[in-house]
Amino acid sequence: MHYRMIDALAEAHLMACTQKKGDIAQILLQAIEVEMEKYGRQRRERRANVDMLEIAKARQDKLATMH
Repeated sequence: MHYRMIDALAEAHLMACTQKKGDIAQILLQAIEVEMEKYGRQRRERRANVDMLEIAKARQDKLATMH
């Protein structure tokens, strides 16, 4: 099985948001942005037409409105 860095970061971001750890989620969102900008966007990484960065940003926005 091929497990990409972006998958691990997205999973960790989901976990941080689920546990309402906004500070950790923010750091992970920044890591997702770096991963996508420096490494992922070169090949236009998408699975099932889903952009991991867009999903993470939406999740982060939802978490921010809860506080």
